[in-house]
Amino acid sequence: MNRKHEIGDVVIAINTKKAPSQKRVKGQSYTVTDVMYCETNGDQLVNIDNTPSVGSSNQINCACGKRHKLNESLGYTYSIYFINIKNLDAELKEALEQENYDIAIIIREYQRANVSTAGN
Repeated sequence: MNRKHEIGDVVIAINTKKAPSQKRVKGQSYTVTDVMYCETNGDQLVNIDNTPSVGSSNQINCACGKRHKLNESLGYTYSIYFINIKNLDAELKEALEQENYDIAIIIREYQRANVSTAGN
């Protein structure tokens, strides 16, 4: 699935990362605070916390082989590592069709947690 996000979108992390990468916890939801694109291959990267990146470099290595200067030294992560909550049903269907059960579990757990708290 082509995962593109906009500023303000609520997304779910599909993996856990700690510093120096942008910190995130698999299955947790985050709000996209900024978006940038690779000028070479068009890959989208998102910021989810407005926290400056940790480490000595203010650049990110892109899949195209280029290094991009970070916006205001913020950390960025490829959009593919987040699922937009607007697309949960389509993402779940695709995950099951592709037998990607790790992603399916993340989606189902998020849905269950949010259905159980919606009525409270």
